[in-house]
Formats: sequence, structure tokens, C-alpha cells
Amino acid sequence: MESMLLNQLKRLSSDLTASERMSYKLLMSLAATTLSPGFIEDRALDKHDAYSIVSKVLVGLHTYGKPVTENGIAWKGRPDFVTDELLSNLQHEARRLRATATSYRDHTLGYNGEIANRLATSKEMVELVEAAVGPAIATGVASFIYYDQEGQGIPPHVDTDIFALNILMMLEHDFDHERRSDLVLFPPDGPKTVVHLQPGEIVIFYAGGVMHGRKPLHTNEKVTILTFGFQPQAVL
Repeated sequence: MESMLLNQLKRLSSDLTASERMSYKLLMSLAATTLSPGFIEDRALDKHDAYSIVSKVLVGLHTYGKPVTENGIAWKGRPDFVTDELLSNLQHEARRLRATATSYRDHTLGYNGEIANRLATSKEMVELVEAAVGPAIATGVASFIYYDQEGQGIPPHVDTDIFALNILMMLEHDFDHERRSDLVLFPPDGPKTVVHLQPGEIVIFYAGGVMHGRKPLHTNEKVTILTFGFQPQAVL
């Protein structure tokens, strides 16, 4: 049953124009958001689950140079080029730009950091991404995201094509509570993946196809991250 429906949905997407494909992705994204198990529910997703089918369609809308991993993570760690000095400079830049950042209900967004923008298209960053996922193009979009009010976080979603590959760096995470706000991925066939990051660590994941979100902040918890957008070269 799953195979038949999945094949039909994938076949439909292959015959669409670019604009129709964008609309199709939006529809699948809305369906996946509705069907997502969410942060609290911890149910296993079997291959007949409707969420699994819709998620596989979303993943299939992008052509990556390497197969999408089961947990949705392409790479995680602290690369050598993220030195203590670079991390400190990025942290200071993020704090400086916080005053002019744009506030939304669930987060605050900052742009135009000179250091962050250089890093977004640097040779080192491009090489790291391509080693993990295959040929990719840096979009040049670097964003500081601030979560600094209790309850802030991002519900499960997929990113736009500019962030088909999302490179997320933890800058600061302050808390005095046992439970923490973390990035959570919801891959098609597996259990949710909770991503713990220390300052300076990076995770590269398939944000354009794999549902993900950030668990809400708890009391006296603050998170500042830096994200970079990449696209698999095959889609350009």
C-alpha cells in the first residue's frame, strides 16, 4: 500500500513545472506538519505511517549528491577551522546585532554579520559541506537566530530551497534546568533525532526534506545559533 501511494506521489512530482513543484512541496510540507509526531509524542514510525510516506516525498523533491542518512544528519561535530578565536568573534558579533534584530513570536532573527557572511561562503565551509553531502552551492545566506524568552522555539517544519541544506552552528546555550531546548529532526522511517550541540559545534542536515524544529525554551534558558544555507548543486 505504502509503495503504491509513494510511487504515485513521486511520479506526480516528476511531471510538474518549477512553480508547480514549489506549490507541491508546500502542500506536502503542510501535510507533514499536521502528521508529525511532534516533540512530546514518542511513537515509532512504521513504514506504513502516513507521515513516513509524505516525508519520503519531501526528501525526494531534492537531488543530493549522497544518499540521505536514516537520521537526517549529514555531519555533526566541531571542524578544525572553528577556532576559539573565531567562535568568540561570532559570539560578539551575534550579541552586537541582537539590538537591531527582527523579533517574531517564536524567535528573533539577525542579519548582515560581516564575520558570519564571510564564513558562509568560505572555502573551508564549502569543503566541509561537500565532503558530507556531495556537490553543493553556498547561497550566502547567514542568519543569527536568538531564542531568549521562555516558550520560544520552532515547530516542526521543512525549510525553503535556500536552506535545502542547513548548516547550523551553536554559538551560546545558557540554562539552569535539567531539560534543554534542542534541535529535533523527524526522519521518515526512524524515531525523532535529538541533536545536542555545544558552542562551536556544527550540524549539517537535510532541512529541505526532513522535518525539524526546536523544542521550546524553559525558564532561564537562552540559545543563540548561526545558520548557513546551501543547495545541492543538482537542483541549480
